[in-house]
Amino acid sequence: MKNLNNKIFIYSIGIFMFLFYVRFNGLIYDAISWDEATYMIAGRDLINGLIPYKDFLELKPPLSFFIYSIPALIDDNSFIIFRLYGYVYLFITSIILFLIIKKNQNLNLSLLLVFLFISLMNYHFWLWNSTELFSLPFILLSYLFLLKKNFLLSGLMISLSTLIRINYSFTVIFIVFYIFIKIYKKDYTFFNLYNFALGGLIPLFLFLIYFMHHDALLDFKISNFDIFIAYSGEHSLITGFYNLFKAFFKLNYFSWHIFLPFTILLFLTKFSNIKNNKILQIYILSIFLSIAASGHAYSHHIIQLIPFLIIFISNQDMNVNNYKNLIKKNLIYISIIITFIISSLNNFNLLKNNQNINKYHLHNRMIEKINDINSKTKILALDYLIIPWKVKSPRIHKITHTPSIFRNTTKSRLKPYIDNNIYKENYIDDIYLSNPDIIICSVRICEESRKNYDNNTISQLLSNYEEIYREENVSRWEYTKKGTIIIYKSKIEPKALKKFN
Repeated sequence: MKNLNNKIFIYSIGIFMFLFYVRFNGLIYDAISWDEATYMIAGRDLINGLIPYKDFLELKPPLSFFIYSIPALIDDNSFIIFRLYGYVYLFITSIILFLIIKKNQNLNLSLLLVFLFISLMNYHFWLWNSTELFSLPFILLSYLFLLKKNFLLSGLMISLSTLIRINYSFTVIFIVFYIFIKIYKKDYTFFNLYNFALGGLIPLFLFLIYFMHHDALLDFKISNFDIFIAYSGEHSLITGFYNLFKAFFKLNYFSWHIFLPFTILLFLTKFSNIKNNKILQIYILSIFLSIAASGHAYSHHIIQLIPFLIIFISNQDMNVNNYKNLIKKNLIYISIIITFIISSLNNFNLLKNNQNINKYHLHNRMIEKINDINSKTKILALDYLIIPWKVKSPRIHKITHTPSIFRNTTKSRLKPYIDNNIYKENYIDDIYLSNPDIIICSVRICEESRKNYDNNTISQLLSNYEEIYREENVSRWEYTKKGTIIIYKSKIEPKALKKFN
């Protein structure tokens, strides 16, 4: 046993070294998506004493904000601290995955499959710290404890997962239904169900006490239930399936050198040989359906499936020497080697340039273009929210995810708040009248006419501003899309701002 533990420790060091090496260049990508900076702002707001949903609105379950507040406690002005914090979660996930896989495969093959997982997670749009990434250790532990029939801890872990990503509520429903079937077959007892429910309710109960104490229970309920239902209802289930399969296709088309070998590997794996297949199928199917049910099905939602698909592959007997297993192992090697080569080239360029990592960050260059910008500058960031995070600009509204302000769906999402007298009916219009000093936008939102945005209001707002800086070809979107970030400065005094009707 001691010898085995020593080997596992050595393999863990190997996992850490591989992860940090291939992901090191991810430290230079300062803001690939809207979401990361949004969560960074919310995490800082929490440590500054603001109450989620009551003092700031971000439509994620409450544990997300507490998780994002931890790096802000260390240094609330360091982007690199936030990014490295995400690497820690990926490392923990990798270790848990390794411990699960090694029950089916030898240590060497288990290590390779974990390297495959890290290679897939090195996709450029998955480098940022998403709630999908932070939920992985908890959802994997819930699976591991359920396999071990530790229902209390399994319920606790899946509750924590759901309090980060609410779509895991689908998995909870599937597991409860599965336990009922096992009770009917006399494999489980009602005491097992009681333990699972108890473990799941403990974190929720603690959060209910927290929000009751801060007089924000209604805000919590609306944000996590009413608006979640409204958000999911914006697209049909058919549209959700279409978007999900489209995301799979695009990953294999635009990043074929990494994802296509993995996809072929999945097709070569048969469900009939899966050990513990019922529980694994529950997790894969419920997560898959929950992503489709959301309707949007962005590629980063697929992050939640990746470790379970790796486990799915690992449940095959790959130690038998035959041509199919040889192909499978070669596909694993291909993905790992390609990721290693790409990361090596990027790391070499970083060392060759011998430049401070912070100088690669676009937000630092853009801040230099804005005269006298400081913590008193009122900024409305309709894109690239990392700038108001960096300069700690004051809040001019409660909506943290500011790119959604001009969406046609935003007013309908706010309706439950308006109906309960939490927000005024003209709350969005008041944001237009706040006369920010700086507006940060993009061609996508402020210049292109998109049917899901209120383009007339955007044009009216910008009529009082002048462009002072534009950065083109910014890697902002999934796959191969590029964006253009624009900075506007107010041309008028606050009292002269005309009203928008």
